[in-house]
This record gives sequence, C-alpha cells and structure tokens, in this order.
Amino acid sequence: MDEDAVLLRRSELIRIPREITGIRVTNSGYTLLFPGALRWLRRFERSMRWLPAGGQYFVLVQKTTGTA
Repeated sequence: MDEDAVLLRRSELIRIPREITGIRVTNSGYTLLFPGALRWLRRFERSMRWLPAGGQYFVLVQKTTGTA
C-alpha cells in the first residue's frame, strides 16, 4: 500500500495550480464509475461530476500562452 501517501482534498488540488504562474485550472469534478451490472447508468457519469459520491476527483490544468 501507499503508506507514505498524502491525500489531498479537491479544494487543495485546485488551489495549488492557481498559485503557479502560467498554469490555470480549466476543469474539475468528481468521478463516478458504475460497474458492468449498472452499465445503463454510465450515460449519467458526466452529468454527475458535481456529486462527491465516488471518492475520486480530477483537476485539469493548462499551461497559459506566453509562458516558457
């Protein structure tokens, strides 16, 4: 297991790139993955990114133009 891992909150992961010049947050949300038995619910996964039910999240960042 990852004994030395440090878990970050989504809010922390959003804040960090904002403090770095030349990087901006373009999207963030929670991921909710339905197993095969519930595959008919998969069409709703994207629309449920606001719901913190899956325990996993993502933060998409982009390098801004004009930076080295």
